[in-house]
Amino acid sequence: MALEKHFIRAVNSAVSNLLSTMIPMDFKLSEESAQNPANTQGFSRELVGTIDIRGGLSGSISVMLSYPLAISMASLLLEEELDEVNEDVYEAVAEITNMIAGGVKTSLSQHGSSFVIGLPQVFDLGGDKISAFPEAGKGQFPINVPVETLQGAFCVASLLQEEAFA
Repeated sequence: MALEKHFIRAVNSAVSNLLSTMIPMDFKLSEESAQNPANTQGFSRELVGTIDIRGGLSGSISVMLSYPLAISMASLLLEEELDEVNEDVYEAVAEITNMIAGGVKTSLSQHGSSFVIGLPQVFDLGGDKISAFPEAGKGQFPINVPVETLQGAFCVASLLQEEAFA
């Protein structure tokens, strides 16, 4: 599936740019997508930033993080030491989600995919057993891109559907 490969490369490019500039962290990217739903693969879903996309592609792009990793990334982004999940961490997760989705949009538009992104939302799921990520609907396919850092792993998870326009 060509779209899947383009999407994974777009996510990797966006994450690489983010973690090389705005949030300096050592990281390891994957060229493979995990096909199972992200919330069944051991990825933490304590905090989930998600953004809807509409147009030639529709669905969502989500960033799934543990509390410790979200606090660490927020501290680096804001250049101040944070030690608990608070409004600053929620806003940082929203901004991280927005930057990754924006980078994906820019990369995919170079391959002919056109879509608009909505506003990021952050969900604090804590230890709840609520599914952070819905099951794929008809015509949708999941793409889950794991990212390893020294502070822990996170996942950029998507449910996408290519839209046909008459």
